[in-house]
Amino acid sequence: MNLVGWLIIGGIAALIVWLSCAIWTASAAIKRGGRPLHWFLLGLFLGPVGPLIVLRVLTQGCPHCRSPVLRSVYVCPNCGKDVPRLEKNPEGALWTYRRNW
Repeated sequence: MNLVGWLIIGGIAALIVWLSCAIWTASAAIKRGGRPLHWFLLGLFLGPVGPLIVLRVLTQGCPHCRSPVLRSVYVCPNCGKDVPRLEKNPEGALWTYRRNW
């Protein structure tokens, strides 16, 4: 097999990994109350970093049922109760949080 064949196989493998990261990011965000299309596009843009953002950066726990929810969610998708805003919101350009105070 020549170099072109290996590049095609590598490109297809990278595309499959990138799309699976986008799908996984969207499904993880849906479970936490996010919008599927927004998170799919974000996961498609960021690739393997997308799931890390959903799991580590933008997730907090519901105070009622302790299930993980996104920080931008007003109502918990698991128990249906209101999720209060964080007492101390993170600051900076990359942090998203609810501005309802």
